Amino acid sequence: MTSIPFQALCQYDAAIQKNRRSSACGPTAVASIMAFYDGHYPPIDELYQSLFCTAIGLSSTMLLRRAKQALGESWHSAKIGVVEMLSDLSFDLPVLAKFDRYSTLQFWRRPYFAYHWVVVVGYELLEHTLHLIVEDLGTPNGASTLHRIPFRDNAHALTLIRLQPVSISSSNGI
Repeated sequence: MTSIPFQALCQYDAAIQKNRRSSACGPTAVASIMAFYDGHYPPIDELYQSLFCTAIGLSSTMLLRRAKQALGESWHSAKIGVVEMLSDLSFDLPVLAKFDRYSTLQFWRRPYFAYHWVVVVGYELLEHTLHLIVEDLGTPNGASTLHRIPFRDNAHALTLIRLQPVSISSSNGI
């Protein structure tokens, strides 16, 4: 198993406006990635607004569209594939992942999460099957926990996004 030492934030933290908590997984995932790199991140409520998050959450398209304005020129974001994700993880760099069963035409296939942002912090091969190790960003009753999720069964509903400081992206040739 390959896994990055990672401390995820919780989308149900008391510092987040109560009415936003259930839809704050996107901004919380972004803040968790920012904290991973330098320990600093804007308040999650601020990210919620600047990324144009809504009561139903944050789409991957909106995150990609708003990242530069919300995070500044020193951050790089891009949609990536599984090969790039595995490469980033091999360099101990976490990856954002959005589960979204509602934007796929395969409604009969149920992903692990219906509509949720997570942070991919590792992977493992079990019986020749790729499993992602993800931080779920917490629940109303507790902190973030790790989940082992079969990639193949969820690929139809997943969008993978690289979010890194420009200095990291350029030094890795990304």
